[in-house]
Order: sequence, then C-alpha cells, then structure tokens
Amino acid sequence: MAYVITGNCVCCFDCIDNCPSDCIHQPKEFDDLDAFRDFVDENEDDEKKMKGKQVYIDPDECIDCGACADDCPEEAIFADDELPEEWEAYAKKNADRFQ
Repeated sequence: MAYVITGNCVCCFDCIDNCPSDCIHQPKEFDDLDAFRDFVDENEDDEKKMKGKQVYIDPDECIDCGACADDCPEEAIFADDELPEEWEAYAKKNADRFQ
C-alpha cells in the first residue's frame, strides 16, 4: 500500500515537511523541490498557472506511515486502497510521475 495525493492538493507542502521518508516530490517540469516551492510562492494566487500543479508520492519510497494524510489540511491524501472513486485516476497519475 502507498498513499496518493489527489486533485485537492493546494501545494501547501505540509506533507513534504512532515514526511519521514522524503518520498514526496515536485512535478517533473521542475528541477528540484526548491524550484517548485519558489514557483508556488510566486504564483499561488494565479489559478491558471497553478492548475494541475501538485506534489507526488513515490509509491516505491512510501513507508505507509500516513503522516502525509494526517498533516494535509485539504484532506487530499488517501491510502491507495481507500481512494474515493472520484480520485481513482490519481493513483496512476502519482505512479506515472516516477516512471
């Protein structure tokens, strides 16, 4: 089992800041997490630029502790076996980020 970040993600980075295994990563188009944090800081109020932007959990690195889900203020993170039907496509989206 791994955890999945869904479309409710607002890029607050609480999950990343509290993840003990450092398994949560930025979108591929950003070189590193700091670059993505800078982008979010500069554009968080611009819906067009933020559309579709989120962080991703590497299912191979996730230790299934649930800290990310517990810390998410938007309730955007679920265990993959508890993913609501409306967010099922995000399991593949998260996994694809790391292929």
